[in-house]
Amino acid sequence: MSIMLKIVPLVLAAAPFAAQAQDAKLGVGLGASTMGAELELVYPYSQSMSFRGFYAGGLSQDFNETQGDVDYDIKAKLGGFGALIDYHPFASC
Repeated sequence: MSIMLKIVPLVLAAAPFAAQAQDAKLGVGLGASTMGAELELVYPYSQSMSFRGFYAGGLSQDFNETQGDVDYDIKAKLGGFGALIDYHPFASC
């Protein structure tokens, strides 16, 4: 449930940009990765170069365990964001 609360506003916020950028061919994608659900935006700058940004998150796990007299309380969350430049040197061949 919490992953939907994170992703839905991002998709709704990106929708007007995608509609306005039809000439620029801005791409919006949803997917899954090892970090959880993913929202990605891609802007092709030229035939051989594009810019990409993503947000991923939603995977979390809590561990509570006792061994002997020691209590372990571990919480892990995966996710993150990134900005990438994709270069395709053979795209114009």
